Amino acid sequence: MNKLLYANIDLQTNIFASNTLKRKVIEDFDELPPESYDQLRESLLQLAVRQVNESVMKQLCIALVDLSLQMQQKENYIFTLIQALKVNEQALLIVLALLPEELNNSSLRLGLNRRNTILEEFEGSCPHVLEHILIVLDRVQAKEAGNAKLRRMCYESIRQWIKLGSAPSSCLARSPLLMPAFTTLEDIDANTNEHEAATDLVCQAIYLCEDTTRYHELIEQLKGRIYGLQGTFQLMQQAEDIDKCINICRIFTELAETLLSKIVSTPGEGLGDLTTVNLCMEGLSHYDWEVSKITFHFWYGLCESLMNNDATASKFKFLFEKLIQSLTRLCQNDNDIDSPPTGDFQDFRIQCADIVKDITRIVSSMECFDLMFNMLKTESASNELQWDRLEAILWMLSAIAPRLCDEKNSTSSTSSQELLSVVLSQPSATTHPCLRLTSIKLVGDMHDWIDANKENWMEKSIQFLFEGLAADGNCQKDFQTVSAEALKQICTSSCKSLSVHYEFLLSAGDQILDKLIWAAAHRLLQGLSFVISELNLELQEACINQMVGRQALLVQKCLAEDGQPHLPLDRISTMFRYLRRPKNQVAHEATVRQLLPLLADCLNKWQADYRIVERICKCLRFIIRFLGENSGPILEVMASSFVQVFTTHRHSVFLYLTSILVDEIGERYSSDLQKLFEALAGPTLEKLNEEDGLRQNPDHVDDWCRLAARMAEKTSEHFYSGNAIRAAVDSALAATKLDHRDASASVYKFFFQIIDTAPDNIYESLLINLFYFPLEAIVFDVPSYQSNDIAELFFAMKSRNRHSFKIAAENGLTRLTAHPKAKFGATQDQLNHFADDLIRTDSVHSIHSCLRDFCKLYK
Repeated sequence: MNKLLYANIDLQTNIFASNTLKRKVIEDFDELPPESYDQLRESLLQLAVRQVNESVMKQLCIALVDLSLQMQQKENYIFTLIQALKVNEQALLIVLALLPEELNNSSLRLGLNRRNTILEEFEGSCPHVLEHILIVLDRVQAKEAGNAKLRRMCYESIRQWIKLGSAPSSCLARSPLLMPAFTTLEDIDANTNEHEAATDLVCQAIYLCEDTTRYHELIEQLKGRIYGLQGTFQLMQQAEDIDKCINICRIFTELAETLLSKIVSTPGEGLGDLTTVNLCMEGLSHYDWEVSKITFHFWYGLCESLMNNDATASKFKFLFEKLIQSLTRLCQNDNDIDSPPTGDFQDFRIQCADIVKDITRIVSSMECFDLMFNMLKTESASNELQWDRLEAILWMLSAIAPRLCDEKNSTSSTSSQELLSVVLSQPSATTHPCLRLTSIKLVGDMHDWIDANKENWMEKSIQFLFEGLAADGNCQKDFQTVSAEALKQICTSSCKSLSVHYEFLLSAGDQILDKLIWAAAHRLLQGLSFVISELNLELQEACINQMVGRQALLVQKCLAEDGQPHLPLDRISTMFRYLRRPKNQVAHEATVRQLLPLLADCLNKWQADYRIVERICKCLRFIIRFLGENSGPILEVMASSFVQVFTTHRHSVFLYLTSILVDEIGERYSSDLQKLFEALAGPTLEKLNEEDGLRQNPDHVDDWCRLAARMAEKTSEHFYSGNAIRAAVDSALAATKLDHRDASASVYKFFFQIIDTAPDNIYESLLINLFYFPLEAIVFDVPSYQSNDIAELFFAMKSRNRHSFKIAAENGLTRLTAHPKAKFGATQDQLNHFADDLIRTDSVHSIHSCLRDFCKLYK
């Protein structure tokens, strides 16, 4: 690759060669003979200095830095790099930025010991490095071509070095290091990339100041300079420079977040100066919602901090009222649209509503409701009445509405009654679609209030929502979705009181169901299922027979006419998913028994179509959950079909469905389920044992290990004496290296069940591998999120037999030292210390801490 780069054939060749060289240094450093380190570094230095293309130069600099971090260095090697790269300031600044950045690159696998050594070297070199960058920065302050780019690179380099936290606080506060960045921020004509880099630098300095005690002098200086940016923000707003407004607003927000604890504990005093909060309010004054959105994280944090602090919260009441009004303005749609907002702006409106919901947990929800209702009345009385303003107010009212019943006397609130009366009386023909959709959403969000006032408002609200469900026009799908969601909300909160109207609801739902898009049909069926669940057993069975029977006829029609049964199958699964049988009563099986042969025929006909097979199994899954321990007929009727189809097509959903059966009827049908498990084991293991089979089939791993775990739990006697136990454990051990959250969770659930239920002879034969494979995986192969499960596993192993666990730990750590990737890793003393900690600790949390620290030695 060096030869290609020296030949300088063309840009594409240089890009390829530099990228390849970088990857080799990162991934294959162990293959490089130590005696060639210095030669390669000198070669990379020469190539970086002579390179003119920034992209190629960046790759070469990464290779140079990563090589320098991995090889054993002489003292003052950073100074040596600076001297060698002085002739090319661009390459020098890239390297200086990359040195601290690449230190935390987990791909290098430096290990904690090596990283700590490098960090000590960096701490010693930091003042000299910053001084040299400042010299370059002073030289390029003039507004000349190319200087903006170098200033941007200087800002990036400074940011990376102060991010280390090794620069003395007095150095940052008293040196002119940050002043050029503020000069750039105040310049409305500054280059956009340079302005963003200056913003990143100032924000990084603010992050340091979260430790206000250590960096008190710095945060005071930053606060004063940032307060001075308010005028700059207003000028940039007038110039309609959104990018720079976003940058300044981000600085305001980061300052506010850093000082949040001071603002809450000492509002208006010292670092709790409320000017900081007003700067965030300034961000909300911008006409573009993307600028305002940047402040949201601060508002979330402020609300959370004040939720249990009534004494301080009262000082922010006026601020919150102003905040609600600002958010309402920002939520307004464009006046000329004729359909509801989508995409990022709709997400923004939802976030605005979330902030208002948080505010109602601090300020009385009734006060917030009355504030918005008064805004609505004022707007309605205006001579320039506009639908977009009304809609924005109703949108915010819908955020407050769910909490109306949390306070005394709110159920009889006059403003709530007036509002609902206005909403329900809107003429559908002349009301703007967006305004009507938000009105429907508001009715759904008032479900608790409507339930508390059902005598006057329930029937009117249900009728209003069914009218919305039947609406047509350009926004038909939106009306269906929003109306169905509102109906589901009311059916959920008022299911008992609505059960007396079940005939009307079933009839109305049946008439419109075929006209609905699936999202709306799903919500409607969900709501109807909640209502039907409140009926007595006989009425419930009659309703199930009516609802499911109609969908079964559609499935039969698809069977006869080669149609597509997706929709009726989805409807059947939805009904059973949300149905609840009466407490302490056995659900009727008549409808299910009639349905099973039909599902078996579907499975036989469409066995090669995974989408249909998945829907059939989804129906069976929710039927099993509905019937509970009375699901035996499903095993009797469907088991042979499962095996036949799975042997041919290997759909993992059969493994999942079998695990549901085991969970519900495992204790009563353990022998039959063991036969089914072993019949499914052969095809499963054959698929997983293919080349790269585990990584290519994570769903099979997930469902297989879940099934094995439930077999061990519910049918332990047959499971441990069966023929598939060894193969099941081996496949799970191999899957510990798989980076897949669901599959990993199922693997460890299986291991937990082995520890809890396995006979001693089987457990002892598996113990050493049960320790080593998860440890090897977390150290070398998988992300740290799996360490929680592994810590729980080790704790469970130790709880079962501490002595056996000690032997397994010593054996496993010995094997670990021989691993090819263990070059940078734990010393023998650290290995012994880790083993002692594992044995000594008596909680999962302590083991997790030990494991996390141990893994850092290798990553």
